[in-house]
Amino acid sequence: MSEVKELVAFDKIVAGIADMQEKGDFLPDMSTKSGYEASKRFVLDVTTPTRTSLDKAHKAAKEYWIAGGRGIDKKKNEILDLIVDIQKPHQEAYKEHDQAIKDKKDKFESDLNDKINNFYEFKFMVNITETTSEEMSAIIDSCGEIDTVEGFYHRAKEAETAKQEVMAILSDCLMSIVNREAEHDRQLQITEENRIRQIEIDDQQEAMRLQQEKINIQEAEIDRVAK
Repeated sequence: MSEVKELVAFDKIVAGIADMQEKGDFLPDMSTKSGYEASKRFVLDVTTPTRTSLDKAHKAAKEYWIAGGRGIDKKKNEILDLIVDIQKPHQEAYKEHDQAIKDKKDKFESDLNDKINNFYEFKFMVNITETTSEEMSAIIDSCGEIDTVEGFYHRAKEAETAKQEVMAILSDCLMSIVNREAEHDRQLQITEENRIRQIEIDDQQEAMRLQQEKINIQEAEIDRVAK
């Protein structure tokens, strides 16, 4: 009944609009006192009270619907709580399942990342000043033997790119090591040649010393006999 009452208040105002329009169907001369007063009294005595009534009707109707809305919200929340309680075990179960699948997928991707990053670990197995060419070749062979198709799944292309990048670096390292070893061998050869040459010089000098010593003895013997 309250709802009908509030709507009726609006209907009464609407019903008076035609009469109001009829009463206001004039526009007097504002330069005259009577004309001025006629328009002013029309606003103060006719339209203003009607607008006040409209505001009151609007406020009353709004309060009714706001109160009704609060009741509806409360009822809705009560029902929602019941639904949530019913769905909660199922929702938690499938969310837990979804999380387990996500965790498995994340671990799968993490493992693939580790396998791809393992290629770059080969770089840290090399000490450019100490690793031998034989050791370097073994490292390259170990890296080259890894199959980038089997076990890398959808990231096989990425794995192959990483492998080729590292293989190129390792090959450069091998070249540097081979050059280092060649230079080392060259220096050893030079050192050995110098050692042998020095022995020959020493032998020659010793032979010359012995020869001179023999000559000195012979000369001394000749001098002794001559006297």
